[in-house]
Amino acid sequence: DTAGEIIVGSIDVELTDVLGGQPLVGTSGAQGRRAYLSNVCTAAAARRRGVGQQLLEAATDAARGMGAEALYVHALYVNEV
Repeated sequence: DTAGEIIVGSIDVELTDVLGGQPLVGTSGAQGRRAYLSNVCTAAAARRRGVGQQLLEAATDAARGMGAEALYVHALYVNEV
């Protein structure tokens, strides 16, 4: 039963293949399938409680389950919306 439960965070995981000769900026030479992580967000009331860490761990597990060999994360310098 999920009655009364609320969503306090989310993360997007996209699996992609590296195109030959087309490295992405910021990669460390990772080859093969990799997951692109983006749009990590938590509700203001849930911040500083480990929600982001749990989201990242779940996304990493999901990416590995999809066959990703590496993770690529898009991050913004400013953490405000």
